[in-house]
Amino acid sequence: LILSILIKLFQSKTQFTATKPQPLIPGGTIKDTKSIKEFFTKFVDSSLTISQLIKNNTLLLTANKGKDLTAKQTLQLTLDRLQVLYISSQLNLTANYLSKP
Repeated sequence: LILSILIKLFQSKTQFTATKPQPLIPGGTIKDTKSIKEFFTKFVDSSLTISQLIKNNTLLLTANKGKDLTAKQTLQLTLDRLQVLYISSQLNLTANYLSKP
């Protein structure tokens, strides 16, 4: 349930008068806020270490020619990992349910 809530939270956008929609929680906030990074690692999944996700994503790093990821890329990378964790947890839940007599 927590993964589903987090995915929706990070997919959410906000819009003010005469502005374009913006992420409710920007990628830069994810990348630069220690408490968010600690929350992901300690309470969601240890594989959701933002700095490690960025470092391991060679495709984006190559596309950026060695520069830091943009806020939008960081947000998308986080969402992608959350979705992988969600799908994995659903598969595990289903497998456990089906293995019971």
